[in-house]
Amino acid sequence: MKTNRMPLFAPCPKGLEYLLRDELIEIGAKDAREVLAGVSFSGDMALAMRACLHSRLASRILLVLCRFAAEDATAVYEAAKELDWPNWLGPNRSFVVDISGSAPGIAHTGFAALRVKDAIIDSHRTREVERPNVDAENPDVRLRLYLHPKEAAIMWDFSGAPLHERGWRTAQGEAPIKENLAAALLIRGKWPERAARGEAFVDPMCGAGTILMEAVAMAADVAPGLKRAQNKEFGYYAHPSFDPQAEAALVEEARSRADTGLKALGLEPRFFGFDADPQMLAIAKRNLQVAAFAGFVRLAQGDAAGLKRPIDLNAGLVLSNPPYGERMGDARQLHGFYRAYGAMLAREFSGFGALLISSDRELLSAVNLPITKRYALKNGALDCTLAIYDTTRPPREDAPERGGAAQSPKQAPLSDGAQMVANRIQKNQRRLKSYLSDQKLECYRIYDADLPEYSAAVDVYGSRLHIQEYLAPIEIPEATAAARLRELVAGAQAACNVAREQIFLKTRKRDKGGSKYRRDKTNAGEYFEVSEGNARFWINLEDFLDSGLFLDSRMLRQRIFKRAQDLRFLNLFCYTASASVYAALGGAKSSLS
Repeated sequence: MKTNRMPLFAPCPKGLEYLLRDELIEIGAKDAREVLAGVSFSGDMALAMRACLHSRLASRILLVLCRFAAEDATAVYEAAKELDWPNWLGPNRSFVVDISGSAPGIAHTGFAALRVKDAIIDSHRTREVERPNVDAENPDVRLRLYLHPKEAAIMWDFSGAPLHERGWRTAQGEAPIKENLAAALLIRGKWPERAARGEAFVDPMCGAGTILMEAVAMAADVAPGLKRAQNKEFGYYAHPSFDPQAEAALVEEARSRADTGLKALGLEPRFFGFDADPQMLAIAKRNLQVAAFAGFVRLAQGDAAGLKRPIDLNAGLVLSNPPYGERMGDARQLHGFYRAYGAMLAREFSGFGALLISSDRELLSAVNLPITKRYALKNGALDCTLAIYDTTRPPREDAPERGGAAQSPKQAPLSDGAQMVANRIQKNQRRLKSYLSDQKLECYRIYDADLPEYSAAVDVYGSRLHIQEYLAPIEIPEATAAARLRELVAGAQAACNVAREQIFLKTRKRDKGGSKYRRDKTNAGEYFEVSEGNARFWINLEDFLDSGLFLDSRMLRQRIFKRAQDLRFLNLFCYTASASVYAALGGAKSSLS
């Protein structure tokens, strides 16, 4: 294998390919070419080390050892067996084989990775040399088998751990953003140019401080991999082409640039982080201290929607990663929050750059400011949109208040999964139409995990949807479950033609008796009226984990109605007393609930 010019590949989240290409060209990869979810380029070991040290956007830097057609697991073995493993891996080197992607002829990807390991061991045995060891926890060499229907590849991971792990994070919040995505948001907001002009940066929902740290590092020219290089945490050290003197020179240059850049930031505060949760602020403070950035950032507790502009700030960028309504928060409440947040931007930060990322386009529109640009990108498994707002124009006066008539933007095309959910719900609607009309029902279940991958109950309460996600099995990754939930919500919204703020999300799980009746929130939610036959009920979908009207008990309520005439009714576990209402309608003499 030639070591002076190596085929390299830098994967990245979808939507960042062009930004990463431009970054790698600036680092020195003149032939960088964007492909789906990554950039291909070539270079020597010095360029590979420089990319590991300075790339803010790449997920990894990979050396491509071979490419081949992965017809089956045997083809994987044969391709791996041809490589010169004994000259690369000796008895003092441990390794592990990671895997990503899929190929039609390979049903079990774990077995394909095992075949790569077998090929490595067999190649050493054939040459009668001592074999390396497998170490899944802390290997010297991390190999990656990438499967694709057209072409597979075996690659040497020069990064070791993913490059978004800068070595600064001591803890994180419930829904953290990865550092390379945070860097991309800053670039889209033209933060490097703004920082060069001495402008300020504000994160109104800073959480653990990830975006703040990326903003400081970018402004001060601190290489994102500097701490990892100082701790010898990259994956290229075991490669035969590794040059320790060349790396030492690269690290020393990066350290000198960082020292110069941090000194140039000066003592005047330019970075501000706010969060309503004091525990998250404490985590952000610790992370900033580990990064040696704490002296440049002002942290304060505060509600993002009621934020006041820090004194003497005249220009800058306001960027945040707010709750999306996937797991945290309720869509209706978030709609009101996003609207209030937009009013705060117009009031306090007129003329500033302002960006938000969300998986829900309706929430981004609820900000109620003109959106000048939208960028599609991936945040983990979620399809998201980055919106750039014009803060110089006042909010639209005709936009509805929370609870008013919704003005939804044109809905984006549904994914295949969301379309399947929509089709099934529409089929159920057609089947139930006559029954619902005859029974005078405004509350009914329209979907109950009909499609196994989309495991939730969707209940209709008048013009609102109550979606209760069944807790996913432990073997289902949380990111996969979140993506499926988002598709289910999109499909239900499209099939039922409701606004996003009229959808209420809950997670159903087994719990101790009575827990499902507890208050889920401390604030008072909206009550609205629905009919069930001749009965009418007040429903509150916000304050409790359940709706207060069990749909699967309707037949029991009807039996009570038919048998209650002239009887005294005793309701021993009344909850919201819906059964007592039916007893009264059925002519009971009295009821005790």
